[in-house]
Amino acid sequence: MTEKFRQLPPPGPAWGGSLMGTSIVSRLLVEKDLLVGAGIFAALASVIFIALVVGFARYRHPQFRRTTMAEWSMFFIGILALGAALSGLTGSGVYRLIGFWIGAPVTVVTWAIQLTRFDGNPRFTWGLPLVGPSISASVAGWLARDYGNMYHTMGTVFFVMSILTAVPVFIGVYWAAFHGKVDLSGANSATAWVPLGVIGQSTTAMQILYPGKFSVYYGYVALIIAIPLALFAMRTFYPNVARWVDYSPSWWASTFPPGTVSMGGHQVALVNGSHWLDVVALTIPLLLLAHWTLCSTRFIGWVLEGRRGSVTLQ
Repeated sequence: MTEKFRQLPPPGPAWGGSLMGTSIVSRLLVEKDLLVGAGIFAALASVIFIALVVGFARYRHPQFRRTTMAEWSMFFIGILALGAALSGLTGSGVYRLIGFWIGAPVTVVTWAIQLTRFDGNPRFTWGLPLVGPSISASVAGWLARDYGNMYHTMGTVFFVMSILTAVPVFIGVYWAAFHGKVDLSGANSATAWVPLGVIGQSTTAMQILYPGKFSVYYGYVALIIAIPLALFAMRTFYPNVARWVDYSPSWWASTFPPGTVSMGGHQVALVNGSHWLDVVALTIPLLLLAHWTLCSTRFIGWVLEGRRGSVTLQ
């Protein structure tokens, strides 16, 4: 193994962003009736999931500590997203149910642990464990349709947990970023997309749990707020993409959040019958696919760079 490979974490929860991003690509392709593509991405997500589980079993990294809640929350959010993708593709709610009971309890644990203390300088990944319950909320809303009101109640609790904690934390991090106190250099620039996750996911959860006039208003306000946040993320991330900065798990932070905004807008359109909004919302997956392709291409480039380094060392 070359030094370049040693610089990054081994397969495991730290790479949960790749599972999240690949799963939501599959889920959104189902909404566009591109079932073959959805199946391919669902298969890729399943392979990634297996690789991360096997990798953690081998390397035991990272340990489940207060300082690694972002990594662990990504992994279990990824499980929730994979379950949703497989259920969307197959029409069977059992995958969503399994993903929920594996992922949702841990998103509550990581949420609670994260709230005990925020270490180091402000960063957008502080909010990852706080967004987790909102993903659990939307999945619970879907489950309520098939398995009863208990899931509706759980979804409501998860929604409130997330929105009351994630939003203030992200506001604080934005304030710090505007004062130059957040490291958004290099691959860290991709984390500027993270706050869009709570916007998109809470919008989806609201439409599924409480569809109606209020949920639509909530969705429109949230999606309007998403516009300047997305522009900020683009302004922060794309110059670093152009410089082809060093690869790290942070690159994958650019994938899942745009997907959640797309799904949120799509669900608002389904509730109020807005054709134009649905067209816009289901165009966003093009951005998601572009980001996924960038991350995958950078991964391949990193592997090739590592192999060239190995040959040189020999």
